[in-house]
Amino acid sequence: METVFKAQPRSTTGSRDSHALRREGLIPANVVGVVGEDRDSLSISINRHDFESALRQNVRVFQLEVEGEDEGQQVLLNEIQWDAMGDVINNVEFKRAPKGVKVQVNIELKFLGTPKARGEFVKQMADLEVECRPSLIPESISVQTSEMELEDAITVGDLEFPEGVESLVPAEEVICQLRPFLEEEEGDEASEGEESLEPELIGRDDAEPAADSGDSPEESED
Repeated sequence: METVFKAQPRSTTGSRDSHALRREGLIPANVVGVVGEDRDSLSISINRHDFESALRQNVRVFQLEVEGEDEGQQVLLNEIQWDAMGDVINNVEFKRAPKGVKVQVNIELKFLGTPKARGEFVKQMADLEVECRPSLIPESISVQTSEMELEDAITVGDLEFPEGVESLVPAEEVICQLRPFLEEEEGDEASEGEESLEPELIGRDDAEPAADSGDSPEESED
């Protein structure tokens, strides 16, 4: 999904200028590099409300129109820097991605369905690195789990990828698996262990009582 985004160039940078932009409802951002070549970074500011709205729609590719430039440029969302609480966006980094040039991105894995058998469902991956053209970047990749039995595993090779999208992860890598629960086995072992334990006996049962501390030995007469 591609969204047209208007931006203003920034001539000054620094924490003070960034704070001023955020107070005005803007986010400081940078456009860096380009796939296959080196280019100078560009400092810009973008509208906070528009960008957060695009994030909620999982937009990754933007057609950036910078004020003062004749042509727009296609960019890929590369990184978001949040504040310490994770509530406010401090900075955004875009990477130039010319049309027709493949890019490498991590795509979220969406797990669907409920396994047939009852067991411990273990996820080995949360996302997957793929390569494709920016216009073909999928929002997510589905992992169907409804046919899984105990001891089953789903690998990268089991997935279906959209046309033009290629995985950069080996096909044999495990994405998720269904394992038997260990609770019952561990519980049985614990019970057996408890039955075999006996209280430890300390001292002798027929030990003679200690002498009364109040008695004193008789003194012998010379």
